[in-house]
Amino acid sequence: MSSLTKHLLTTSSHQNSSTTFQSATQTPFLRHAGLSKIPKPLLAKWLSQDRLYALAYVRFAARLLSKIRLEDENNSLAQEDKKHLSWRISVCLIGALQNIQREIEFFEDVNRRYDLGLEKNVEMAPNTKAYIDLFDRIAGPDSELLEGLVVLWATEKCYFEAWRYAASFLSTRQPAGGNNGAGSEDTDGGALRNEFIPNWTNEGFGDFVGKLEALVDELAELDAGKKEMKRCDEVWEEVLRLEERFWPVV
Repeated sequence: MSSLTKHLLTTSSHQNSSTTFQSATQTPFLRHAGLSKIPKPLLAKWLSQDRLYALAYVRFAARLLSKIRLEDENNSLAQEDKKHLSWRISVCLIGALQNIQREIEFFEDVNRRYDLGLEKNVEMAPNTKAYIDLFDRIAGPDSELLEGLVVLWATEKCYFEAWRYAASFLSTRQPAGGNNGAGSEDTDGGALRNEFIPNWTNEGFGDFVGKLEALVDELAELDAGKKEMKRCDEVWEEVLRLEERFWPVV
């Protein structure tokens, strides 16, 4: 029997639905981003929505963390306790919160250095609101931890693979002036090429996605019946639809 995450990735590659993993992670916007053809105003508009998503992610991950009960025998955390699944999930979620804090600070730093015009007090786009509504629903009392972890993994997996797709176009266009001129012909001033794409495709991010994937599979093996699997299928497909619509039209 295949793992839950393999099942989700496999079914999304050939389902009859108009949204697949590929259509959610390989869009014209991402191709243009890899070619450094996203103008600053469009990039800033998208980043403003992504920042709202990131702020909601903080609440989402924290609420998932609150669903976990750690066993603390004799008020001690012995080394073997750290092998327990609940402990490892907690560590992963704490890491996710630390990562997203750095991400929000990173947005603001790159915005300042590249003068992107990122706005903080922007109106929430309908698809951003739909994403946040999903977070709030799945983190609520009527949903199990497994569903929440599937959503968390799905968003991170899509984001990582989407920017890996964008990165595949970087080598097809060399900026004038070689390495010293990197970004000189980029319509965003080089922010995507020099900052965002390397940050969103680095080895550390890939390792985090891999660890989260392993935890989802381990929890599913212990705790997923037919009803839970069906709900995981549904939230996975919902994330794919939201991801596909989250990328601007170019």
